[in-house]
Amino acid sequence: MNVEEAGHPRRCVLLFARAPRAEAAVKGLRGGEALFALAQGRVRDAVAALPGVELVLVPPAAQAGTDFGEKLEAAFRNVACRGYEEIVAVPGDVPELTARDLAAAFRALSVSDRVLGPSRDGGVWLIGLRADAVSLPDFFGRVPWRTPRVLAALLGNAPKVFLLGELLDVDRRADAMRLRDALRAAKRDARLLAVLEVVLGRRRALSPREALRESPPPFTAPPPSRAPPPFLLSF
Repeated sequence: MNVEEAGHPRRCVLLFARAPRAEAAVKGLRGGEALFALAQGRVRDAVAALPGVELVLVPPAAQAGTDFGEKLEAAFRNVACRGYEEIVAVPGDVPELTARDLAAAFRALSVSDRVLGPSRDGGVWLIGLRADAVSLPDFFGRVPWRTPRVLAALLGNAPKVFLLGELLDVDRRADAMRLRDALRAAKRDARLLAVLEVVLGRRRALSPREALRESPPPFTAPPPSRAPPPFLLSF
């Protein structure tokens, strides 16, 4: 049964991410390739676990615009033109992201035309829009992207936004240390903790393939018919 047959709006997740090795290099995390491979693999697993949701890859080469706000807006407009009605964008550096988080975002879009997932550094780990809100002016404008003022600026542009819970995106070594310490204290997510210990120099290095293979999916994997292959956004 597809989403049209179920009577639900079409939904997609935009994954804005570099290749894991490039992500680690840009963020100065030597040996961090396995961490970002795990994070991006979990996004794929999470999307696959949600019926009626498709994954759209948006690597740097497919991003059009002079700043990140223009790139986001162009990607949202592109998929809205393709018929998607509820659109969520996430990065590839949030290792704790699960299907529950994405499901919560789509539930929020049923009552609000905009949803944000705040990150602990003042940025956001998720931006969600209904298609009829993509064309509203000034949401992405005047935002100091990649600073601790991103969330405040987006809320200033659109005060009536549904806010999800906080997650941590890994932008630097200090973030990886903070996440490792939180996982240790909570005694949870042993696979992610093991990868972080490698990145921070406490264990032997894992290859990205090992990280993906040993990382459990957030939900039981759905039948293949529920998990169409991702497509590459092109302009």
